[in-house]
Amino acid sequence: MVIMIKLINSCGSTVGFQAYSVYRNSLFLGYIIFIGTSQTLSPITSVYFHEGDYSRVRYVLKKAFTIVIIGSAAMGAILALFPVILIKMYGVKNDPATASYVGSAIRLFVISYPFLGINFLLGNYLQSIGRHKLSSLLTLLQGLVLPVLLVWGLSVLFEMKGVWAGLILTEVLSMAFAFAAMAVIRRREKPEPAAFLLPKENTDDKFEASLLPDVSRAAEVSQNAGIWIDERADAFQNKAALAVEEMLVGIITANNGKECIIDLCIINEETEIVLNIKDNGVTWNPTVLDRELRYEFDNISVLNSISSLIEFDKVLGMNSTRIHLSK
Repeated sequence: MVIMIKLINSCGSTVGFQAYSVYRNSLFLGYIIFIGTSQTLSPITSVYFHEGDYSRVRYVLKKAFTIVIIGSAAMGAILALFPVILIKMYGVKNDPATASYVGSAIRLFVISYPFLGINFLLGNYLQSIGRHKLSSLLTLLQGLVLPVLLVWGLSVLFEMKGVWAGLILTEVLSMAFAFAAMAVIRRREKPEPAAFLLPKENTDDKFEASLLPDVSRAAEVSQNAGIWIDERADAFQNKAALAVEEMLVGIITANNGKECIIDLCIINEETEIVLNIKDNGVTWNPTVLDRELRYEFDNISVLNSISSLIEFDKVLGMNSTRIHLSK
């Protein structure tokens, strides 16, 4: 920030410095979209990635990209059409020449908003899937290396016009670097990951179902899950079906008629079968016996007797349970 201010001052333009101040302050409006979406994405992506549920990671990432791109483009379009919003909001000197210059600058720098939003999103996403070095490198390029080099080089040639071009190019080139780096990593890693560095999924080794708190539907899902597992891991049908049914019935009992959505994902791995269950209802932790809840059966004891490991967490208001059945 200090380096950028010195570069702007070197252009010798007071009105240019005012326009740059408006640019920096306007980013706080963009951060509502960029940071809000990115920070919401991170914990959800991290949980699904840890559980091996890569299809849901892709779904969440797609939604996040849609929100960031549409939100930042809409905000940029509004400010480009009505730059007076920022001019009045940040108290720019009220004379025609200054207002005209700052208005023109606003119409230029809002071009960077969608690229800036994507870079924020990619940085948080890469961090959440364990690509810490690439995330840090992207942040360093976007926040220091590229803006200093580009703004310094272009401002020498084109003064304040070079500053705006440098700021826009910083975001564009940072985004290009991120996608290029992911493409290079995909080619070098074995086995080769899928898009966005996610491991490739074998959909034949995954069973998914969603249901409302309904005991008959829970019994149906449990039976179908048992049949699916029996086709892939002989002699596991009863054990898996029992684990699914006990978990679903436990959630339904805890909610006691309240509406919620239960998502089940079963992954057939080499040495174990993993059950991932999520719901947005009343918290029912299968690792702790809650004496205040009334159980028709001792679901927790049954689950612990047939499982090698049970993990429970609560992320963004959702109950997340992971049950491991050793082969």
